[in-house]
Amino acid sequence: KEQNLLNRDIEISLFEGVKARDLSVFCHQFVSVIDAGVPVAEALDLLAQQTENKTLRKAIYQTQKEIQQGETLADAMRKQGKRVFAPMFVNMVSAGEASGNLSVAFSRMADYYENANKTKSALQKAMIYPAIVLLVVIAVMFVMMIFGDSSDGMSTMLW
Repeated sequence: KEQNLLNRDIEISLFEGVKARDLSVFCHQFVSVIDAGVPVAEALDLLAQQTENKTLRKAIYQTQKEIQQGETLADAMRKQGKRVFAPMFVNMVSAGEASGNLSVAFSRMADYYENANKTKSALQKAMIYPAIVLLVVIAVMFVMMIFGDSSDGMSTMLW
């Protein structure tokens, strides 16, 4: 069914794509389910139901449909676009399929995305103090420019 502005799901998001934390959780869960002996298509269905990220959930369901139509997992993921599954992710899945070690590939990707998320969080935390200092400096300069033009001699004391 063709969608238009009236009948499509409207998703408002500032950042398109999937966060590293979501991909890390997805990869860890995928490894657990696959190691339990669940077929890939069923594993994707289970994980899609548990995924909170709407973009990732939609991509997982679409990947499952592609697999059921005969595509490989890597090709099905590649069709979802770079904003969901990065080329490196797809290449790792492809290598895992070729070597027969799909769970190892997903385990390594889970570690990679977990580390990427930790690095991003640490960087954000490290930038909080400089950002606050910069805002205080700007506020002080703003106050000095507004109130520093008085002719009562106060401006000479500030400068």
